[in-house]
Amino acid sequence: MTTNLDLQHETLGSIISLAQKADSAANRVALVAIPNHPNHDYLVVKENGNYEQHELPLPPRATKLASVDQPGLFALHAHQKWDCNPAIYYDPACINIRLEDSNLEKGRGVAACPLTQTEVWKRLDNWSADPNTAWLSHKVFIRELRVTFGECFASGDLDRLIDAIGQLDFIQGERTQSVAVRNRESMGREVMAEVKSVKGDIPEQVLLGVRIYRDPILLRQHPIRCLLETDPSNGRLALIPLAGELDNALDAEMQSLGELLRASVRSSRLLTGPDESATTDLAPNWQIPVFYGQP
Repeated sequence: MTTNLDLQHETLGSIISLAQKADSAANRVALVAIPNHPNHDYLVVKENGNYEQHELPLPPRATKLASVDQPGLFALHAHQKWDCNPAIYYDPACINIRLEDSNLEKGRGVAACPLTQTEVWKRLDNWSADPNTAWLSHKVFIRELRVTFGECFASGDLDRLIDAIGQLDFIQGERTQSVAVRNRESMGREVMAEVKSVKGDIPEQVLLGVRIYRDPILLRQHPIRCLLETDPSNGRLALIPLAGELDNALDAEMQSLGELLRASVRSSRLLTGPDESATTDLAPNWQIPVFYGQP
């Protein structure tokens, strides 16, 4: 089908010229960008000089959201404005809102809300995966407690812990034991290394309250029990999460996040206001689905 366009004389001349260059090339066409038109408009010029106007589909939308309270509102906005069916997917790394046509044949794009872990969580996760990386010198360990883990302790707990391990004696040496009785004599040496606190006992476990994500909405602190290990021979200490502590905390966080996203979807629908016309294009029982996992 030939489309009649109101084109400048120079543009029409270039179209004809390009068509003539297709000399005796059966079923071949030339593509011509239309001056002063959007980049997604173009002409298909046939060898006989006729042309057709076409419009490329818009590229899929790609939106980055800043906080976990936005996906519900964005999904409702996308459904109303772009006539698509959004679905929310989430996992420990990211929240994605996929926008699909009603017939599910064409993707309209995606909106993403990355989930950034706190420094405390990343440290504990690394130390749990490879305990050898958890060992720190006494001085560095104290600094880590004050600077990185300071907000993870209940009131007064950090001061008590620092008081207990702030002054340590790392003792190394040999101990010789001699036994001399009738008909038997023995002498043995034992290499010894131990660490003692000047101000009391060194606790075996430490309880931390840890935020997993930096998102300002996700403020929950999860209890994480850690072993306080000592290395007397090398003058080092380590904080190692007990088995299952991080997994349990992450599972609880994902459950809370799913509930928050579903509540966000419901509240976003209510935020459309008293004007019922704002929701006339929603099916009466239609809901934005929320899935744990990624498509």
